[in-house]
Amino acid sequence: MPILSQIIINICMLTADPKCSETLHVCVRDTFKINFFDTLTEKQEHALPFMVNYCEAERKLTNE
Repeated sequence: MPILSQIIINICMLTADPKCSETLHVCVRDTFKINFFDTLTEKQEHALPFMVNYCEAERKLTNE
């Protein structure tokens, strides 16, 4: 399983939002131009948790 999907699944397991995973994948794709199936550079892999956290904050703000 791609690392992006692993990070997102771990975050979404803590929420009751059924669209959490989809929302975060779309946010990362649209904001940072990274798809779950992309081969990432080492620099991108290190930045991935920050990107997903940014998208998680956006998701929470949208749901409030």
